[in-house]
Amino acid sequence: MEATHEETYSSPQRKLVKFFERSRNQWKAKAGAAKTVLKRLGTRMRRLERSKADYQLELGAVQAQ
Repeated sequence: MEATHEETYSSPQRKLVKFFERSRNQWKAKAGAAKTVLKRLGTRMRRLERSKADYQLELGAVQAQ
């Protein structure tokens, strides 16, 4: 047996559709912005780690001389 739960809304469907669409679009924009920030931070972290490793190699070469 399947239990179906249908909600009844008192607002007209045309208003609900606009509201839900706007809500979804705002959520997608927020999620997309967060994803972009995370990607940029990851790239920055990898660059800094690579730069640090390069400086460590250079420092080791200078100290060996």
